[in-house]
Amino acid sequence: MSQHKLNNKLSITDLKKRLNYAEVKLDKAKAHGTPKEVLDVLIDNVQELRTARDRLLHKLSKNHRVTDHAVLAYIERVLDIDVNSMRNRILGEDLEQIKVMNDGRIERENFTLVVANHKVITVITD
Repeated sequence: MSQHKLNNKLSITDLKKRLNYAEVKLDKAKAHGTPKEVLDVLIDNVQELRTARDRLLHKLSKNHRVTDHAVLAYIERVLDIDVNSMRNRILGEDLEQIKVMNDGRIERENFTLVVANHKVITVITD
């Protein structure tokens, strides 16, 4: 799988290495009190790498015959799970912060919200 390339330049293995390196740099910057501007640049770099990774993984997973929309509809309609309630739980008390935050992360107890363009785009766990 690592032989597949994104734009004929970036393999999955290379992407993982770059992402890990960027995250380590971000952790070091946080630990040493680096100015906010540097942190913002690092966060942007990490987000760009994650976006590239997601695009690459999406290209590699074209064999899936069920869209995310279909999965969400199944969860909502067949399993009878209130998706709007889940959205509200994800937002929690951070709605106002998300509205003004262009890009960044919001750390929670068991997970982290990743925000881009004033929206939660994913939830990650460590």
